[in-house]
Amino acid sequence: MSLNYKADIVFRNVSFIHSGRANSIAVKDSKIYLVGTDAETRDVTGCDTKIVDCQDMVMIPGFHDAHLHILRLSANLTKLYCGPERAPTITDIKELLELEARKTPQGGWVKGWGYDHELLLEKRHPNRVDLDQAVPNHPVRLDHVSGHATVMNTMAMNKLGFSEYSVDPPKGVIGREEESGFPSGLFLDMGEYIGKSMIPYRDQLELEKGIILANQWLISKGITAIQDAGIGNDLERWNLFKRLKTLGLLDPQVTMMVGYDYCDEFSCLPIATNHLETGLSVGPAKIMLSLTTGSLIPDQKSLTDTITRLQLKGWQVAVHAVEQEAIECAATAICLASKIKSGARHRIEHCSEGDPTVIPLVDKSGAIVVTNPGFVWHFGDRYRSTLGSNIVSNIYPTGSLENWKIPWAIGSDAPMIMPDPILDIYTCATRVSKSGNPVGKEQAIPISQGIKAYTYGAAYSCFQEGQLGSIERGKFADLVLLSRDPTGLGYYSPTDVNVEMTVIRGRVVYEN
Repeated sequence: MSLNYKADIVFRNVSFIHSGRANSIAVKDSKIYLVGTDAETRDVTGCDTKIVDCQDMVMIPGFHDAHLHILRLSANLTKLYCGPERAPTITDIKELLELEARKTPQGGWVKGWGYDHELLLEKRHPNRVDLDQAVPNHPVRLDHVSGHATVMNTMAMNKLGFSEYSVDPPKGVIGREEESGFPSGLFLDMGEYIGKSMIPYRDQLELEKGIILANQWLISKGITAIQDAGIGNDLERWNLFKRLKTLGLLDPQVTMMVGYDYCDEFSCLPIATNHLETGLSVGPAKIMLSLTTGSLIPDQKSLTDTITRLQLKGWQVAVHAVEQEAIECAATAICLASKIKSGARHRIEHCSEGDPTVIPLVDKSGAIVVTNPGFVWHFGDRYRSTLGSNIVSNIYPTGSLENWKIPWAIGSDAPMIMPDPILDIYTCATRVSKSGNPVGKEQAIPISQGIKAYTYGAAYSCFQEGQLGSIERGKFADLVLLSRDPTGLGYYSPTDVNVEMTVIRGRVVYEN
């Protein structure tokens, strides 16, 4: 890129982390045109160039959330929240649903989310009888905070065709009443299946409203790129994302993982699908490795065969693996597949139980790890009270990943938690729960490494480091302006650092 053109926008009086003398960025045609001094960028400033005075605040690459579920997040922002703060008992949940039903048109769905059976007084999931008692005349869907469980009332089950004759899908479990065998209303790891069944009932205006709310949240947190990890992502979902981008409802760069069952649908897409200029690209093939049924699904051989088959077709693969047994299985499969073809950058998503015995296997596999240290803040107190000390010491093992030099990135896994890079990076450094209790202090890392994982690491995890993830000439001008340098504050409070401005493709999309 020559310097014969005038910049579209110049950011002046910028502070950088480890920047040398540079204090200015010039942007042309959505990309970084020049990083230099104010005097140097003055040479590419024309009469039509917009000048932004950054007042010596700190500019870093835009945050890149490497694993979330944007459609579930957007849906939850328009649903009734039934989390423990509002509903500590099943009776409280029933009362909230009953009030919501009174405001819902006849026949309309009542949708809630956020309950956590482990935090309810009753220490159990609600069931269809509970929901029938509260709302007998509307279909009800209530989602667990994790997204891995859904409860429906009898009317909802009837609408979606569930009965005593329904069989468990290969990757999910239908809860049953002991005596009758009739569905209890509890469905495990069937959220995508249920969601697709509800498409005829989907309200487009409600969907768009939720996306607008989610977009506002993302850009207010400095997030300029996201990777959607839906296991149900198919060609229809791709076209939905394309429409949302065309309508201008979703500002961040979207990389859509593809459910591995749907990969063949994408063979018809042009190569340009993976170019970032459109703001939408295809990411890895997503595989769920689950212990929901009590044994690993898929098993070791099936997983290895699937990864091998997909990589021979040119796919990078991302394997959901939470428990130690699942992580070992995923790493083994990736290791075996990589002997046939290297350089695929296969991924292990979550890698929650990072026991010291499993990390060397992950390293040997060559996998990238996308993990969720934000959970330590939100759920750390529960981990301390319900998990063994060895698991707690190694949960979301950011320190081990750094020590072994395993490439890694951070994902929020929203809506499990709300995306918040500043808070997640703080948690990487402090390893404390929201109540201040230590959770795996051995896994603490410097703030600078957390920032790298949320920027360059995330871009690297999906082959985008040549265009995103650092402030360099020729890369997209995806930037975030922070009120203070978080690396200079020691163990800062997450409220000490604010996002003052978010820039996507050289366009200011958010100002505080």
